[in-house]
Amino acid sequence: EFDQNHNLLFNWFALDHLNIADYEDVINLIGPEITWMHGNSIEVDDDQNLIISNRRSSEIIKIHRDSGEIIWIFGGPLNEFEIIDDPLDGFSKQHDARRLENGNLLLFDNGNEHSPPTSRVVEYLIDEENKIATHLWDFINPYNVLSLSMGSVQRLPNQNTLINWGNTIGEQGGNIMEVN
Repeated sequence: EFDQNHNLLFNWFALDHLNIADYEDVINLIGPEITWMHGNSIEVDDDQNLIISNRRSSEIIKIHRDSGEIIWIFGGPLNEFEIIDDPLDGFSKQHDARRLENGNLLLFDNGNEHSPPTSRVVEYLIDEENKIATHLWDFINPYNVLSLSMGSVQRLPNQNTLINWGNTIGEQGGNIMEVN
């Protein structure tokens, strides 16, 4: 039931506040099935607005919680941010975008569209006013694990980072690690 309600929220938001034609470079608009939004996380931000992760278009969208108006879009075809110091120049097919206590944004970058494909956890300093995202830290799996889907990340109270590498290629079972 949560998943159905989750998708209803994203569809309401998308239909009222985005133009599907702006996504024609990343979505086949004449195919038999169109997956425009694939929301995989919702974070209540410090200002009580919502940060959502749209995996389908490799974007993080901050929306006004009451009106649904777009506050900003980070990544994807409608990116509003300059990305600084990121060796992979952004993220792709991400999961689990979270605002940290220090104001930074932490996410699991599945990295399906990086060349070569590279999964990692990445932390950005987000300047919402000037629309600048500065790469501060990332962690790539030391065993070269590629996660085609799923995955999650959280910063623990001891400041270590807990990573679930999701649906990995060639791996049996889960691949979870804590890094400092």
